[in-house]
Amino acid sequence: MDERVATIEERAAAPLGSRLLLALLPDRARPYARRAHVEVEMVLRFGVVGVMKAALDFTTFNVLLALAGSQDGVTIMLANSAGFGVAVASSFFLNARFTFRKRAGNGGFGRYVLISLLGLLLYNAAMALVLFVSGAEGTLALNLAKLAALVTSMTWNFIGYRWWVFPHPPTLGRHA
Repeated sequence: MDERVATIEERAAAPLGSRLLLALLPDRARPYARRAHVEVEMVLRFGVVGVMKAALDFTTFNVLLALAGSQDGVTIMLANSAGFGVAVASSFFLNARFTFRKRAGNGGFGRYVLISLLGLLLYNAAMALVLFVSGAEGTLALNLAKLAALVTSMTWNFIGYRWWVFPHPPTLGRHA
């Protein structure tokens, strides 16, 4: 447990509600509450980056499907992989600086790519499974299947990035 004492600037920057809640907690509980607050904040930042990634992913996916003029299985998986690749390439910097507020360190980008590639396998498998089970066809059905698969991939990516790529606890304030 990171029990680093928050600086005066960090305490002053905390929302009033957070400061009042911490003041009401017993002394022993305050470090845990601070840590939980930091983790929740990090998940929310990951969500913001995820929305931007999803916009890039879905745009690339749909543009490629439209250009291909086909919605066969191979075209769908290639377009899905390309969209995922564009999104991952753009998100390394955002996750390092904004979400986790840590530098990845030695081999960090390689670990990021590995987690992302495993996430792509999960993404494509989940999308194929949803399409197979539902038997749905058409652009709307493909995008809904993609959205369902995205939840699986994002969960995997967050866990991998948080514990293997950016393993240190995030700072409470600005990027260190």
